[in-house]
Amino acid sequence: MVKKTKRSEGQITISRGTLKGRKITFPNLDDLRPTPLRVREAVFSMIHPTVKSHAFVDLFCGSGGMAFEAWSCGFRPIYYAESNAAARESLKRNSARMGVEVLGAFATAVELIEHLKEKLSGAERPFLFYADPPYRNYMNSSALIHKLFEPPLFPEGSLLLIEHEKGTTTPFHPRLIIKKEKKYGRSLVSQCLLT
Repeated sequence: MVKKTKRSEGQITISRGTLKGRKITFPNLDDLRPTPLRVREAVFSMIHPTVKSHAFVDLFCGSGGMAFEAWSCGFRPIYYAESNAAARESLKRNSARMGVEVLGAFATAVELIEHLKEKLSGAERPFLFYADPPYRNYMNSSALIHKLFEPPLFPEGSLLLIEHEKGTTTPFHPRLIIKKEKKYGRSLVSQCLLT
């Protein structure tokens, strides 16, 4: 019997917009869990009409599927954080290959949030945040959500989308209003209004 070897790289396809059909490659890492096509399509169907052309911030970028899908749909600019060095290098290669301009690429979500607070003001502030932390570190995301509010990084009425494991609760903050939640297999996507 021949033992199957694990491929060194994974691949996903952009599902909509100007980059539709283009492939993203990413390293096969234990903590890297690309957002499934069904979830990506559902998320952008949920948000795309209201916030197109605003900045997109991916707090746990991983494979880059959500960030590149956002760019493809017209979101500008793109900012992301990814703690794994190999995944960050892959994101840079994919960005260069597809002509995606990323204004901020950081090793941690905290660094990204601090940078945006320091450098951006008023109309430049991002309107859409996406958080899909590794499931094993999900409970740490509550502290990160609080950082968005101290002081607020966003214009009132901004959106935060959180992808987390079904059975876990959405992080609490008094100024975070859950608008809707939808299950996709093992995942739960919470659409939250930042007030």
